[in-house]
Amino acid sequence: MEIPHLRISGIVTAPQSFAISYRPSGVTNVLHADVAGLANLHTIPTQMLERSMNKPGLFEAVAEWKPDMFLVAGWYHMILKRWRELAPAYGLHASLLPDYSGGAPLVWAIINGETKTGISLFQMDDGVDSGPIAGQKEEPIYPDDTIATLYARIEERGVELLRDKLPQLANGTLKLQLQNETKRRIMPQRSPKDGLIDWTQDAESIDRFVRAQTRPYPGAFTTLETKPLHIWRTQVVEAANDHRETGRVERTKKGAYTVDCGKWAVIINEITYEQRTYSQTQLTEIFGGGAETGRIAELLEELQTLLAQQQMHVREQWNRSLPFGDYIVDRWKKARELGFGKGSNIYDSALVFGNVRVGKNTWIGPFTVLDGSGGLEIGANCSISSGVQLYSHDSVNWAISGGKSTPAYAPTSIGNNCYIGPNTVVAKGVHIGSGCIIGANSLVLDNIKKGSKAFGTPCRVIGNVIVRTKSQER
Repeated sequence: MEIPHLRISGIVTAPQSFAISYRPSGVTNVLHADVAGLANLHTIPTQMLERSMNKPGLFEAVAEWKPDMFLVAGWYHMILKRWRELAPAYGLHASLLPDYSGGAPLVWAIINGETKTGISLFQMDDGVDSGPIAGQKEEPIYPDDTIATLYARIEERGVELLRDKLPQLANGTLKLQLQNETKRRIMPQRSPKDGLIDWTQDAESIDRFVRAQTRPYPGAFTTLETKPLHIWRTQVVEAANDHRETGRVERTKKGAYTVDCGKWAVIINEITYEQRTYSQTQLTEIFGGGAETGRIAELLEELQTLLAQQQMHVREQWNRSLPFGDYIVDRWKKARELGFGKGSNIYDSALVFGNVRVGKNTWIGPFTVLDGSGGLEIGANCSISSGVQLYSHDSVNWAISGGKSTPAYAPTSIGNNCYIGPNTVVAKGVHIGSGCIIGANSLVLDNIKKGSKAFGTPCRVIGNVIVRTKSQER
């Protein structure tokens, strides 16, 4: 940048890492540029600051340059009074002073959700960014700005500001404006440890926190197995997380990984963990299948929604309440599709409805419901376990009509040589073949065929039951 009537008489610069009063262990300037190398290319005198501006001989060397003003940019140290008495010092600060005085103004502006910022040229005094203003340039902060994109535009505004104001400072025509101290907010300096994410914050705040500290800065981070995990890019997603744990990683049905926040969630797009960087498509290597709990939660939510819709439909259409499985799969459709062939098994606690045909040599597990309202036929040589319920009619309409409608009956038959376990309910209209055994405590509402036995303890036999000698049918 060349400005008429101005000449650089010398440069004082610093290494990328250096100690400073508020952090004796040292700081690293991530925006460091090799100013000394550039100065050497143009044969401009240079001094390197090692620890402080009180370095022996530094002031005397600079005084020999006979400066008319100092221009201070990207400088971490206070400009001592005797330097400012040698020549006025003008500094560039990346905010609209007096607001956001102090450290890391652009980082703080993004974190706090500001919609505009800027850069100020001011004359330095004994305070913190408190001297009179020589000029300012505004710059909007966009919703997707990172510290890198915003800083690039602020640098452009800074060049424009210097082109406008330095010639006026040089010729003495620029009028300085005092700062309004009532509007000053001083921001604290930041260090890498300040990038720890608080997941109880809302998702939008956390997304700003990540964007404010992404590259070239050290980055926002969380911990995984006590090790730092840096997050470089996120995306806000509106998610119902009233009962979820903040900081929990989940996987969506589209394969993205999210982290639950105090409100909503953020999608993780890029991280660094154990010195390796992972894109969104590589996150499975870090979070693995355990994050599939998010997909399970989504499926449960979908199932709950479907169940609620089905319950409402059945209630409005038939004024009924059904077992859970019958809301998900239509009972009559299931009955038509079931085909129990010869030698098959019907397992415990099954529900079988409609026009059902069970082949011979079949085992029917305990506590199975066989509702033969559409017709039920069980073949010969079957074993019907304890607690099975066999029905031959549909009495639901009869019950909800207050006994005004007629129950629907259909024939139900059980073949020869079947075993019917204890505590089985065999309702009226069910025909039982010869040679069958009916276990103790069964409820039988029909005649028992030749060769069949109904055991006691006691056997509750209701209906027209014929009892003869041992050699005769019972």
